[in-house]
Amino acid sequence: LGVDMLIFRRSHDMAEGDNVFEQWETTQGNTSLPILFAGSVNRNNISRIIHLNPYGVIIGKAITEAQNPALEASHFVSLLPK
Repeated sequence: LGVDMLIFRRSHDMAEGDNVFEQWETTQGNTSLPILFAGSVNRNNISRIIHLNPYGVIIGKAITEAQNPALEASHFVSLLPK
């Protein structure tokens, strides 16, 4: 199909009990494509998401709805490997 990468998107309306990280492992185990993680990424879960070793992370509302979007973006950038 010519797919170069996948986006694994966690829905904002997922129930708290849904184990998105288990679903990540299943997805990752069934493809050799790079996978980006998106959806409901915030300061509370970014460390766990980084630990999953995704190809990339897409961060939306945590930045765009922050009181200081530039400061919030800087926080996430500071977590990137040097």
